[in-house]
Amino acid sequence: MRFVNNKIQRIDVDKTATSLYYLFDGGKPNGLNKASGDHVTIVFANGRIDKLKVIAGPEGEYYPEKMIRRRESEYNLPGFNWRENRPAKRMTIPN
Repeated sequence: MRFVNNKIQRIDVDKTATSLYYLFDGGKPNGLNKASGDHVTIVFANGRIDKLKVIAGPEGEYYPEKMIRRRESEYNLPGFNWRENRPAKRMTIPN
């Protein structure tokens, strides 16, 4: 991961990387895209995903919104744990 000014700028993942991305069209849910490959790069702009690249052996699946509505957790990646109430970030200044 690369951060600039405490904001995420880029993520690079190697070795059978998988991306699960919920799509929106004009602010309305429009399904999800699941993509995998030997390398995934995610580039952020203004705190949002700007580009997602899957390189070397890409595979992908699109699921329309009518299939996933109210069943999103069934499509999550293994080991994924959504947290609504995350602990607050505390910065410690060394002495």
